[in-house]
Amino acid sequence: MAVLAKPIPALYTVYILRSTVRHASLYIGSTPHPPRRLKQHNGQSRGGAARTSRGSLRPWEMVGLVSGFPGMVAALKFEYAAAPCPYAPKLSSRPSASGTACADRRGAGGL
Repeated sequence: MAVLAKPIPALYTVYILRSTVRHASLYIGSTPHPPRRLKQHNGQSRGGAARTSRGSLRPWEMVGLVSGFPGMVAALKFEYAAAPCPYAPKLSSRPSASGTACADRRGAGGL
């Protein structure tokens, strides 16, 4: 019985970027190839996110990596859960029943 070799799919990585100009500016994203993606965010190659394209915030540096996600969907779920809640400043005085302002956004099951 012949065994056909299948290519091993790339594992996804969730990364955190920080502006080297303005340290309070962070960006969270996911990719199977972090070095290439950093070059895109810094404008050294085509692509990147509109959020990181402002020249006043470039260059960006990777300050955190979580690797080993088997696919894009798993990485995106983690990325979504790790991102700061956009309503946190508005709702910080009125947390949800579970105790956090973002609990409703993430659902009862967490990730």
